Amino acid sequence: MTKWNNTKPVYSTRSDMMALSLAVLFKACLNIDGDDKDDTRILAGDVAACQWHLDVVLKGISNPMALGRGFEGIKKLKRSHKALGELLTEFVEARTIRPKLSAHADLLSSILAPTDHRGLSSDEVTGNLFLFMFAGHETTANALIYIIHLMAIFPAWQDWALEEIDQLSHNRADGEEVPSYSQILPQTQRLRAILALRPRANSSATDRSPGSDPSAT
Repeated sequence: MTKWNNTKPVYSTRSDMMALSLAVLFKACLNIDGDDKDDTRILAGDVAACQWHLDVVLKGISNPMALGRGFEGIKKLKRSHKALGELLTEFVEARTIRPKLSAHADLLSSILAPTDHRGLSSDEVTGNLFLFMFAGHETTANALIYIIHLMAIFPAWQDWALEEIDQLSHNRADGEEVPSYSQILPQTQRLRAILALRPRANSSATDRSPGSDPSAT
């Protein structure tokens, strides 16, 4: 955001959205956002490396030629795949070795908490983290890129989205609790209109135009 708060034009948002997507996934998976000092000291230094290796793996699958011709590209893909697995294994081991008195509100804690007498092995936990990040990283970034480009094309949609955000974050009495996810989700359903190429027949939210009465949803 700091980089965007200047007068220089922005020609591409991909790198920023890839970084933002990874930050969201790390928060959801490992609860890393700078607030947890112990885990941040151990793990945050590897975030950039994890992003780099994720990018290499994704490129190697979607566009192998981007990594180079012949065996060189294959070797690069294998190195990044191995390094990514090692990083995720370190994350799992760090959490397992340094348990907290209070449970983390993240995916890793949910995976490590056994639902039966057996639980998951270290390899199974690492595999689940890899699948979640691999499947969610680029898809989340692409969704954000698409949203930003559409809002740039249609400025009225920017105002529409800001109105929704302001309604969720303001106008609350002192001491009033922040609404839960289950309470907020129905109110934000109509933001799906930004992602729709054309109105969906089964969703009244996408049939509305920017500037319409938010209370009608």
